[in-house]
Amino acid sequence: MSEDLITNEKLYEALRREKSKSELQDLEANFYNTVKSYIKEKKSIIESQKDKQSIFSKTEIENTKKQLETSKKILNELFEKREQKIVQLALLCSRTNPEDKGIDTLIENEKEFYFEILEILNKNRDFNLNSLINQEKELKTKDINTTQIKQQNKLLRIISPIPKFIGLDLKTYGPFDNEEVANLPLKIAEVLINNNRAEEIKNEPS
Repeated sequence: MSEDLITNEKLYEALRREKSKSELQDLEANFYNTVKSYIKEKKSIIESQKDKQSIFSKTEIENTKKQLETSKKILNELFEKREQKIVQLALLCSRTNPEDKGIDTLIENEKEFYFEILEILNKNRDFNLNSLINQEKELKTKDINTTQIKQQNKLLRIISPIPKFIGLDLKTYGPFDNEEVANLPLKIAEVLINNNRAEEIKNEPS
């Protein structure tokens, strides 16, 4: 999908395919970056027309705003649908060890998310299930894992609206509005920061 071919129809078609199949559907490797450029372009059009007084400019602004809002709604739904499938895929792999079958349809950002979830699930299974089966090791294992599962949080300022999502700890977070402050686990915070969805609020030195 090249940038000059992106339309809401193209985005909706990607969402339609994702909703109609239980398996993750193929996306181009640069899909999210390409869509990000598309949204940035639409925002630039709105800004460039604000100071113009013609009726045409006002009409173009309104049309572009509608297109942009529709794009965001489609992308939110597409993201959440794929997110659910990635969590289910990681859960299946953790339970049955199918040698990462099905991850060929994941793009790079999603693969990182998948393997982080899989690692958490495997650690949880190793600790909780195996400690029940092998009770003689329970006390020793408990001491080790109590330290491992401690998780730092980061205080974030949301800079782009975020829909409700399932975190790496399989808990539900959000939705978060623009400029909202959220205290989130470290790994989730890093993903949001790296994807320009949030900024860390750092304590200023006194």
